[in-house]
Amino acid sequence: MLIAAASLALMAATRWPLVPTRHLYHIDNVNFARALDDFDPALHQPQPPGDPMYVALTRCLRPFTPSVEILFPVSGILGSAAAMMALWWVGNMLFGARAGWVAALLLALNPVFWLAGVGNYVRVYLALGAAAVAGLVWKSLVSKSPGRSAAYFCAAAAALGLFAGFRPEMGLLLAPLVFLPHTGLIPALGRRAPLWNWMLAAGSAAATTAPWLLITAQHTGGLARLYRLNSDYLAMQSRHSSLFYGATVREALRMAGASIYWMFIGAVPYAAFIPRVWHRLRKERADRFLAFKLLALWFVPPFLFFTFVHIHNPDHALEAIPAVCLAGAWVLTRLSARWRWWATAAALAASVVLFFYPTGSPFWASNYRIAEYTMRTAEQVYSGVGLLRRTGPVTVLLCDPFITSREIGYYFPDIPIVTLGEDQTVVELGNQSRPASIENGELALPAGKVLWLDPVAPASAGIFDGLRQAAGDELGSEGPVHWANLQPGVRFTVGAQRIRVDETVTLR
Repeated sequence: MLIAAASLALMAATRWPLVPTRHLYHIDNVNFARALDDFDPALHQPQPPGDPMYVALTRCLRPFTPSVEILFPVSGILGSAAAMMALWWVGNMLFGARAGWVAALLLALNPVFWLAGVGNYVRVYLALGAAAVAGLVWKSLVSKSPGRSAAYFCAAAAALGLFAGFRPEMGLLLAPLVFLPHTGLIPALGRRAPLWNWMLAAGSAAATTAPWLLITAQHTGGLARLYRLNSDYLAMQSRHSSLFYGATVREALRMAGASIYWMFIGAVPYAAFIPRVWHRLRKERADRFLAFKLLALWFVPPFLFFTFVHIHNPDHALEAIPAVCLAGAWVLTRLSARWRWWATAAALAASVVLFFYPTGSPFWASNYRIAEYTMRTAEQVYSGVGLLRRTGPVTVLLCDPFITSREIGYYFPDIPIVTLGEDQTVVELGNQSRPASIENGELALPAGKVLWLDPVAPASAGIFDGLRQAAGDELGSEGPVHWANLQPGVRFTVGAQRIRVDETVTLR
């Protein structure tokens, strides 16, 4: 209980002051909010693969929270505290009690894990699931009783199936960790399990996988459609980052660099101390050989997948990051007594610095500044839309914005949002979308207030200059948010799209 209370207190103290509680953070959480009432990954409620176990968890927590804006941060704090406890448990078993505490603290302050706890709450359950699975695998390998070993083997397989419901790829990437040590193919890694152990383990995995898989398939039109949905989504997400999906070598190298950076950023605080304990590695190799092999088997498959196939956000890597924290715990706790305490304190302090301050990082998506920017921009957008709505009808005009139409539409379902796309221009209203009506190459907008956002791409910075000129002096701005009062008869161009303002047009 003391460990649970300490973990929960630390997570609340380091996460809650940073989380947004007035509005949902990022489109992913908007999609999860919609899924609370209507779970359908085909409609991105939430986005594929659907993470059905997280939807189920938040539905259970919903009656105990006043709003979805509170619900999701609470789920993140609970999951973060549970992951911290799980890694303490694993570290304690692998390298001793002191290493368990150090590993848990390194995870708690790891920039990627911390950022997930601030904004992308479902991802902290990747760390929890990975640690739980690894701990159960370890118990199955070191148990001297064949019956207990079989029970832990089945428990590890069941945990793998259960936590794959938070991110289905976990079931594939951690499968080698669960099953390979029991094949006997690598004698130094584990021991061969009898056939009946394998049958029970496979049944356990199926028993925890089937419920969430079948429910997800039911809500998306069947297993075949679910497979196509996920494979198409992965291809779409990876087309500009992975060689396997048609990306250029430069794009693939950038993704590989991001994967390495995000996975190993937690190793930076303790990397300088590795040479001081290298001799201990040779000494402990015999006693800790199985533990080191377990960490390698845990880390390598996700590392290869994220580096060469797909990684989009830093917190995808949380399946493997706890293994990096365990390695760091071994390094820091094998230092001499004179070095150990100040080195651990310095490593934890460096983790905090890496979370808050390297704003110039080429992969700053793992830094709190991206969350801070997202929250500030969202507040400006929502306050701007709310202010304009009080003065009369308003239209939102978007072209590759940082805050998406889906986010704005969640809070303002009565306001038409026009999104200019490469292939099609879409009008969204009340969570419904339809192609915009374009006549003679012109898009007609109603006269009155229009709000737009700066595009994400720097090359598109001047795309709304024609709108600014057409509005004349009736303009306003706050950061990346801009608005204008457009008079009937005005014509302008945004990108390649010609637009006219007509007082007879309505988008409702």
